[in-house]
Amino acid sequence: TDVSGLQLWLRGDQVEHLAVDTAVTTWYDENGGTAHNAVGVGTGKPVVKPAIINGHGVLDFDGTNDYMAVADVAALRLTAATIALVIKFDSFATAQRVINKYTLGPNNGYSFDVADATNIRWECLSAGTSESVIYAHSNLATGTWYLLTMTFSGTGGSSVMKLRRNGTEIATTTPNIASIGSSTADLQIGQAGNGGGSAYLDGQIAEVVVYDSLLSDNNLSR
Repeated sequence: TDVSGLQLWLRGDQVEHLAVDTAVTTWYDENGGTAHNAVGVGTGKPVVKPAIINGHGVLDFDGTNDYMAVADVAALRLTAATIALVIKFDSFATAQRVINKYTLGPNNGYSFDVADATNIRWECLSAGTSESVIYAHSNLATGTWYLLTMTFSGTGGSSVMKLRRNGTEIATTTPNIASIGSSTADLQIGQAGNGGGSAYLDGQIAEVVVYDSLLSDNNLSR
């Protein structure tokens, strides 16, 4: 947390004091600044699984209706981004939206999807007229923990859009938009919302980290 720009830090071990299979109503942000807590919505809330990864707890999403939502705040209307997830998938039977913050008409914001075991997508949109999308053929496996990292810096001298798996770059491209368009939607974890739930995550998350800047390769390899 000594790198500037941290806006959201959700850790599974923060809820491990709860009993096993307890529905998570609030996932507290630990970024050290203004807190942007994630909340469970309706009846579809992930549950706690303690002592799963390195002895710590995780949140388990059932692939049916579980997701968390962080209410829209200016700090999460990213123009540049570094997002990191510690995640395990239990199934690739259907497409899954892991991170979702975009507004329809015009389309603005960002999202991260897993279409199946070999196709993952990081998408950034701006003003409904342009988008930058990067795909990776990653050969993910069920039951395996991954560190998946997405980065974006818009057009200019440091323009780059990348996907990493366990610290290794698996895809890169030069974005065709100057910055990510500002979205006032909630940041959703585990579904593609925007008026109707779909593409629910079937898996477990141990950690979510969001920066409003492009972290260096050196910082990403720590």
